[in-house]
Amino acid sequence: MQKSELTFENAQNGSTVQFQPRRVVLAGYTGRDRATVLKHIEELEAEGVPPPDSVPAMYAGRPDLLQIGGELPAGSGWASGEVEFVLFVTEQGILVGMGSDHTDRSLERDSIDESKVAFPKILSPQVWPLEEIRAEWDTLGLRSWVTQDGRRQPYQSGNLAMIMSPEDLLELVSMSERTPGLVLFSGTVPAVERAPNAGHCEFEGELVRPSGEVIAHCQYTYLASRAS
Repeated sequence: MQKSELTFENAQNGSTVQFQPRRVVLAGYTGRDRATVLKHIEELEAEGVPPPDSVPAMYAGRPDLLQIGGELPAGSGWASGEVEFVLFVTEQGILVGMGSDHTDRSLERDSIDESKVAFPKILSPQVWPLEEIRAEWDTLGLRSWVTQDGRRQPYQSGNLAMIMSPEDLLELVSMSERTPGLVLFSGTVPAVERAPNAGHCEFEGELVRPSGEVIAHCQYTYLASRAS
């Protein structure tokens, strides 16, 4: 399996960062409020999505399926994105970006593991050294929009205080794997409304300060279902 090198911009100083992904981990059910997490699991189970074996849940991704922007084809059925923060372990320390854990929702009902590798995972072109934004961490927001037929609708909104901290997330990965080349997706924030289940769509995700300043963003187009 080829591991493509990724090129990012260090948003702190504008320098170029070359990153070679070695392992991808997609975390799920990572909310700090356990009662809310359990309620969400019950809601998904009612829709036919099997509950995880453990909470939080950790799913394996593929390094060759990481990309910055682009266009995604249809999956087996309905598919949609999830805005998340993303941690990159490097020799120089932890970098933070954001991205979309684009998932095949139809396949998810049969196999969450397979649904997690059905599509590329989209990343922001910007990353930040964790220590540069750690002091303001819980105030940062994650939000996303989906545009279809020229109509741009809010899709998700929340702040990082809703998700486990970077340190706690990294503790979920074994020490032997917590080494340079690790890419860890955080899990997502609540949806404002259901994503479209048909048609061509554009997904936009942002990591923002309370002032509204966007410090990382991703954008891509996708086909919401094979029947579109």
